[in-house]
Amino acid sequence: EDEQETEAKDIPGAGVKVKQEVSEAGYTAYQLKIVPHRELNRLILFSLDKQATFKELTVNGIAARHSDKPSAMYTFSQEDKQHLLTYYPVNRDTLRIEFKLPLEQFSTLQLYGASYDLLDNPWLEVSPRAKEMIPRPFTLNDAIITVQEIELGNQKAIAPDQE
Repeated sequence: EDEQETEAKDIPGAGVKVKQEVSEAGYTAYQLKIVPHRELNRLILFSLDKQATFKELTVNGIAARHSDKPSAMYTFSQEDKQHLLTYYPVNRDTLRIEFKLPLEQFSTLQLYGASYDLLDNPWLEVSPRAKEMIPRPFTLNDAIITVQEIELGNQKAIAPDQE
């Protein structure tokens, strides 16, 4: 088969704002604001650091529980593959995430933004699928996926008494 190079398309991802400040002893508190810049059907957030220990994780004001203990740390198991959350925005909903990480811990998050409009998106010219081509179940079919990295710990944290 002939392989053709495709041109890179500048497809908007999401706007991401990170605010961090030194919180209780030994922790940095983070606030993430994620605003889709196009219609998205799914946002998926991963931590690239398998050792990351998230404390007091909340998503749009709702506390996430990873165990039966409300004060438990949110950590990843081998099965989680660093998956932090999946969010299904409606009308370009803003996603707000708050959590704490130990002061010495830096982490990188990876954000996938998926829209199910590959075949009819005006930015791309994709031929329709032939009738004999069946989409695979339980996968992102006909999706445009953007991938963004969010660095945590690289910004200068502000102690509450320095504001």
